[in-house]
Amino acid sequence: KLGAKLESEPEKLNEIARVHLRKEFQTFKMGLSGVNFAIANEGAIWLIENEGNGRMSTTASDIHVAICGIEKIVESFEDASILDALLVPSATGAPITCYNNIITSPRKAGELDGPKEVHIILLDNNRSTMLKDSHFYRALSCIRCGTCLNHCPVYDKIGGHAYLSTYPGPIGEVISPQLFGMRDYGHMVNLCSLCGRCSEVCPVKIPLAELIRDLRSEKVGQGRKNLKNNDGSLRNKQEEYAMNQFAKVATNGNTWRRTLSLANTFAPLAKPFAPLIPGLKNWVAYREFPTLSGNLHKKVSNMKGVIYE
Repeated sequence: KLGAKLESEPEKLNEIARVHLRKEFQTFKMGLSGVNFAIANEGAIWLIENEGNGRMSTTASDIHVAICGIEKIVESFEDASILDALLVPSATGAPITCYNNIITSPRKAGELDGPKEVHIILLDNNRSTMLKDSHFYRALSCIRCGTCLNHCPVYDKIGGHAYLSTYPGPIGEVISPQLFGMRDYGHMVNLCSLCGRCSEVCPVKIPLAELIRDLRSEKVGQGRKNLKNNDGSLRNKQEEYAMNQFAKVATNGNTWRRTLSLANTFAPLAKPFAPLIPGLKNWVAYREFPTLSGNLHKKVSNMKGVIYE
């Protein structure tokens, strides 16, 4: 597409991209950026990155527009420095990022670079509603380091695109239903094994696993029902009936063993018909049919008698 020679070495690929992008940076008029920290006392924004394209976007253009979520505002440089010391090692394992840009104004007289105009857009987008919630407000402490994603076994297996959201992983499961509505993003809270690793590694101590579990309760109408677009329409009566029946079977030892025996017997017959069976057809469209095998009535002797394994 760029008319460049076919290369496979990262250094040469990087050089091709650099040559192409530098031409773009020389002609564009407006650059967009996010904000890592907005320092209220100094009226400054702090941007951190490792590639350099962000710095080009904020210095080479005539107009710089920075979009800042209101949760990114801190009082002082000291506060921002503490958060930066948590963010970078948690994200990359390095002590500091390659590029740190602290912007306090447009280009001043005598300066050779920098935009002629700087505009800061403070983005609420339902964050104020999150802040008012006495329980879920803790998710606003997120510094976007990505540690919870790196340690999540579900994210590791399915990747970020499977969440169908701008914010994936454990933190995405907590903030997306609140920012954009449970009706459209309630599916995300099911993408969790509740192993608790995200809560253990979060540098700002957000109890992610607990919040995900509580959001599941909200989704099925058992919570406080004060989330955006959560009017009870997400309740699935068929799913509730199925889970109630499963609970009856699973809490009766004899019934449970008989059910597993039947499943072990008829599973091979169900496999070829799975694409036609409601519920199963969605499963086998992307996964292999599970195999049930083994002696479900294996007796294990111990000193007190005979027990079932």
